[in-house]
Amino acid sequence: MDAALITRHLTQPCHLVVLDSVDSTNDEVRRRLAAADAGAGAKPPLAVASTRQSAGRGRLGRRWESPEGGLYLSLALAGSGSTLPLVMALGVQQALAAAVPGLGIKWPNDLLCAQGKLCGILVEGPVNDSLIVGIGINIQRPMAGSIPGAAYLSDFNQSAGTEQTCAAVLNATLGYWRRWLQARCSFAPLAEEYRSRMLLCGEPANVRTATGSLVATGHITGIDDEGRLLLEHGGHQQAVAVGEVTLRDHQTGSGFKPAPTTRNNALP
Repeated sequence: MDAALITRHLTQPCHLVVLDSVDSTNDEVRRRLAAADAGAGAKPPLAVASTRQSAGRGRLGRRWESPEGGLYLSLALAGSGSTLPLVMALGVQQALAAAVPGLGIKWPNDLLCAQGKLCGILVEGPVNDSLIVGIGINIQRPMAGSIPGAAYLSDFNQSAGTEQTCAAVLNATLGYWRRWLQARCSFAPLAEEYRSRMLLCGEPANVRTATGSLVATGHITGIDDEGRLLLEHGGHQQAVAVGEVTLRDHQTGSGFKPAPTTRNNALP
């Protein structure tokens, strides 16, 4: 990736580091935060981008496939609270929606379209008063060995560029992060935007822990102003803060409802 090309498209200030390959962009951010704490590195907002990871990871401790041809981006951001993953999902969706028809958010922070999953987000921390946000986006579909159930940006735009995608995602996510900070890390001012981009509303679903224990079951009705998933079952509504959503028929493609089209912050 060309760091100068990314920087040329940036409208939101941050310290950007571009690496050809890395074990994990989240771990690299962690190391650089430690150096900054010792007076030898950049302070947040800090971004590390690469096209290859050897030890990427996703939500709930899962291994994240990180072949060459993707964008692996991590940010160190100030703030506290559990809603930053939802804020970041809003930013990525806004950055990519014009290029990917029907792109929406599966609670809490997966980006899906009818073809499959395009992006995953992992938030870790705090580390030195910062949260670390890892974003993995599938850019170029490989000639062989594509990930089952994955969508790729090149499915919609053969000339999709990693640098342009990186700049668009940084601009949008940093913009939403600053709005969230201005609201003192409250999600309420962003909740209605999130609701308008949610997938699977009205669908019967289960929410489970990382170990598979059932947390809640019911029809998804939306989120509350704290970003918790709302499910209705037997006339009662339950709010869930953490968990993995699956449709009750276990067919991930079932019930897909395209998100509304948005034209803001499209890829340059």
